[in-house]
Amino acid sequence: MLTALAACHGHVHAPPGAADDHGHGAAGPAELPGQSVTIWAERTELFMEYPPLIVGQPTRFAAHVTEMPSFRAVTAGAASVTVKLAGGAEVVGRADAPANPGIFRPTVTPSAAGACELIISVESPQVTERFSAGPCQVYASEADARAALGEEGED
Repeated sequence: MLTALAACHGHVHAPPGAADDHGHGAAGPAELPGQSVTIWAERTELFMEYPPLIVGQPTRFAAHVTEMPSFRAVTAGAASVTVKLAGGAEVVGRADAPANPGIFRPTVTPSAAGACELIISVESPQVTERFSAGPCQVYASEADARAALGEEGED
């Protein structure tokens, strides 16, 4: 199991001149460091990856949801990501079905910068779960995100 999780954290770089798995060509901008979280509940495991949250930019999440203790991918249902800003405003993105077995891809577009909290909900015939994924930050611009997070280094 640890091997599988470690493999999910890696980033595969595309060969020179080819587009990577994010649609960027070799001449495109350097990718911002990705964010990730792993949460275990009594019947569910969530491993989620996402780029930094930036005002006005759609942020696509990859929420890997596994039924425990069988380690079976959740293959039906919906998942939503809620970005709850410090002032109480919420932005919600929903995926009505997994894009691949066990992987939901909700998208949110934050409308204001500041501290936030991530909440993930999964509603499936296999499992129903609400995860508090902890604090987060919405950046006012890509430049602000780069300054706060640094740029991804070359391997």
